[in-house]
Amino acid sequence: MTGSHVRARLAVLGALAVAALATGCSAGIGAETSQERPAVQGVEATLGKVALRDVYIEPSATGGPDLAYLVAVLVNSGPTPDTLDGISSTAATSITASTGATTFPLNDGTLLALTDPVTGETGLTVSMSLSQPATVGLTIPVTFSFASAGSTTLQVPVYVNPGTTATSTPIPVGS
Repeated sequence: MTGSHVRARLAVLGALAVAALATGCSAGIGAETSQERPAVQGVEATLGKVALRDVYIEPSATGGPDLAYLVAVLVNSGPTPDTLDGISSTAATSITASTGATTFPLNDGTLLALTDPVTGETGLTVSMSLSQPATVGLTIPVTFSFASAGSTTLQVPVYVNPGTTATSTPIPVGS
């Protein structure tokens, strides 16, 4: 064998070794990309000019396994007001707003925040008494009904917000 054939074989073997090492770095369950989580944990929907953003259900840390809170941001980007006429779910025995109201105006160019009372954020607290415990990782069907935009049913994930604590207690929000 000549020197040029040996060098050629070594070059080919070296290229194959580098290729094998490079492809092995990004594969598998432990790869860095498999650890990514979306910035928004909830689901989204748009009904005309009304957008539902970051919709999720958070189990109550203090109210028992069947109590949960509906968390969302509702935005009306249209030129006319709309009204949230109701929230319902086949998985809930009752859904109650902290204000006691059953309809909520959503003026043009504004948003309505449905918040978990544990975080202390300003907004409307919507409590859900569920027919089964709120199990993290599952989804619960929730229907939002608006006077003008119509209705939509979302498969809402049950999620625990890392900003909440087990020692917090619900507080009424709104008037």
